[in-house]
Amino acid sequence: MMVSQCETTRDKLSAYRDGELAVADHIDVVQHLRHCTPCRVEQEAFENLGVLLRRRSTDLSTVVGEYPRRHGLTDAVVSRVLAEEAQSWPTRVRRAFDDLHLVWAGLCATGAVVVCAALAAALVLLA
Repeated sequence: MMVSQCETTRDKLSAYRDGELAVADHIDVVQHLRHCTPCRVEQEAFENLGVLLRRRSTDLSTVVGEYPRRHGLTDAVVSRVLAEEAQSWPTRVRRAFDDLHLVWAGLCATGAVVVCAALAAALVLLA
């Protein structure tokens, strides 16, 4: 009977570690782990694996860029995406049209140049 219960508990250890078990299953696993040393050792192995994976992902994030170790991979990716977006030409054009005073000044200056060119052409043709 104990072997069957150990197999059932070991099948649930991953879900137990992730907090995905129903309350009744969670209680069963906790009670079994109190009395079963081999299953408790396997549970500790799951915990150690989680710690190892978190540590390794942090180590990999330092290789990705020049960010300090406290930043994760997600922070590095998000900051690079935002930096690339800020340097893209659609963003630059959008920023140029943010201040409409400059747009109107540019349009008026262009209109004045067109009027002056038309007047100069008319004077040349009439002379």
